[in-house]
Amino acid sequence: MRKNISFDFDTPVDRYNTDSIKWNLHLKNILPLWIADMDFKVAPCTQEAIEKRISLGTFGYTQAPHDLKEQIAQYLFDQYQWLVDPSWVVILPRVISGLHTATRQLTQPYQSCLVPRPVY
Repeated sequence: MRKNISFDFDTPVDRYNTDSIKWNLHLKNILPLWIADMDFKVAPCTQEAIEKRISLGTFGYTQAPHDLKEQIAQYLFDQYQWLVDPSWVVILPRVISGLHTATRQLTQPYQSCLVPRPVY
């Protein structure tokens, strides 16, 4: 079942002087398009989840929740009617490692691969 959630992608957020690599490296009249950094506020549900985790008061190395793969499979079915076995889901730490893994699995040694830039 799809939840009716709305996000505000229209209200600009001034990221200057917020330790943003994208915005602090250039003058204000430069529009940096070289980095995939968000220029709007985080979704309320994401902020709530982070605040909930912070309220525990402990930080450290974590792993994916034990039911994450099942949740992903259920989401794909609910949203797209795509039946995915949870065992097919592979959790990777970041986009680049995912691209690296996919390239290694889908090509042979010394085979060429085109990677458009920016990468993500």
